[in-house]
Amino acid sequence: MKWDLALKQFDGYLRLERGMSPNTVSAYVRDVEALALWCVERDRSAAKVSAEELREAIREMAEGGLNARSQARRLSAWRAFFGFVREEGLREDQPALSLDLPSLPKRLPVYLAEDEVQALFDAIDRSQPMAERDVAVLEVLYGCGLRVSELIELRVRDVFASDGVVRVVGKGDKERVVPIHDTALRAIARYQSSERVHLDPQRGFE
Repeated sequence: MKWDLALKQFDGYLRLERGMSPNTVSAYVRDVEALALWCVERDRSAAKVSAEELREAIREMAEGGLNARSQARRLSAWRAFFGFVREEGLREDQPALSLDLPSLPKRLPVYLAEDEVQALFDAIDRSQPMAERDVAVLEVLYGCGLRVSELIELRVRDVFASDGVVRVVGKGDKERVVPIHDTALRAIARYQSSERVHLDPQRGFE
């Protein structure tokens, strides 16, 4: 199988069979594309490239400036790709499994100070029609500790105001319930009762 066809089929496999988010799919495909370019220069197909060659590829990429975190993500993508190649019957082994993931330094969570959060709220132009939306977005992000991708997928039916909780679907479609503060609930209510009534209900926080 040629690399361009393999990449196209791998993209579909990640989306349809693995159910990965579009952002994750794009990142994985880019990481495998980097390997494809390396292999094409050496006339190596996905069915023939060896574990030792994969090790050499990631070493050269590291020497070229690829940091440890990016190396780990790239190797994870390669493992997923060669798992797919094996499922397709193009090879019997999984060469990427023999490569060790680089150890990553533990990072403390990054958070905003109270004055930085207040600065975000102060930056909202309250005279604009969508001001209530922006306030609700910040209140939910800050008050519930959500990822932006999680907020985008949030719907009114996921907010249980009487219980003071929100149902959130995160990475890998994993569902969790998080508390929501009264301030955020009031911001959502103001947004619902104001300009939101003029919006297409299929677009955004429905």
